Amino acid sequence: MPRGIFITIEGPEGAGKTTQARLLYEHLRPRYPVLHTREPGGTTIGEQIRTLLLDEDFREMAPQAEMLLFAAARAQFVSEVVEPALREGRLVLSERYVDASVAYQGYARGLGVDIDPRLVNLARDNAKRAGVESLAKFEVRDLFDTDLREASIVTMYLLPEVNRQLVPRLLQQLKPGARIVSHDYDLGEWTHDEMVEVAVPEKMVGPMGRSKVFLWVVPVDARGAWSFELPGHGGPWQFRIGQSYQLLDVEARVPGGVMAVRGARLRGDEVRLAVTGTLAGKPWNQLFRGKLAGDRIAGQVRVSDGENTASYPWTATRKP
Repeated sequence: MPRGIFITIEGPEGAGKTTQARLLYEHLRPRYPVLHTREPGGTTIGEQIRTLLLDEDFREMAPQAEMLLFAAARAQFVSEVVEPALREGRLVLSERYVDASVAYQGYARGLGVDIDPRLVNLARDNAKRAGVESLAKFEVRDLFDTDLREASIVTMYLLPEVNRQLVPRLLQQLKPGARIVSHDYDLGEWTHDEMVEVAVPEKMVGPMGRSKVFLWVVPVDARGAWSFELPGHGGPWQFRIGQSYQLLDVEARVPGGVMAVRGARLRGDEVRLAVTGTLAGKPWNQLFRGKLAGDRIAGQVRVSDGENTASYPWTATRKP
């Protein structure tokens, strides 16, 4: 007998997983032996664990404990439901599986803070209604006393002067690559990486009738003198990099002179440089891409003379 097929449907709360799973089940049932289930759950033990995970009395459950409970529910689910059904040649249709754990336990964790207890209680109520109360907690706390070092995304809707006061703390505590999203107001001298503006006719606060959403990606410190070798393309190179937030001012030197830096981009820890100039009497275009970690940039450079194109690995080190 052929083994069955295991299909999972993933998505956040309210995305329509149950609806889509039910529709797919009804579509497949006339032609195939189908089992519709869910995870965590699907077994007596799994459903009890699911109830425990959703219990508000355990809001402060350690992430490691939550992860192990999910793993226990999944082990029972696979042993009791999935493997027997697949051995029988059935099609197993599950709402959520491993991808959900990667998203929820690995990434989707939220902490909301506000100095107004009323807003904190409102946020808790909204999270409960949305079914995500186990994924976010809300506390009465001063933002300037909140440790941001573990955050990968910071979202805020603050007045412009508060945004500007917050910039040093964001740069000091957030890791390169962390994202900052602000509604309506920018961060002063720190130019945004992206901005979207939409019409909101019913909006009655801030800039009325329109909303702006700003994105910044925290940049790595790229300042300094960087040197590297490209044996097949000019030999020793040097970049001198100045920096203001994510904006770079770069000088590129090769044996015999200076090349023109036509474009420079820093997004988190990723560096991109477009450099043009002459090597050995011949004009070349170079596109450098690399990841910066510590005092090292490693990546690939694509070179072209208009007729021929080649790629080389490059690794630059920052001089003390």
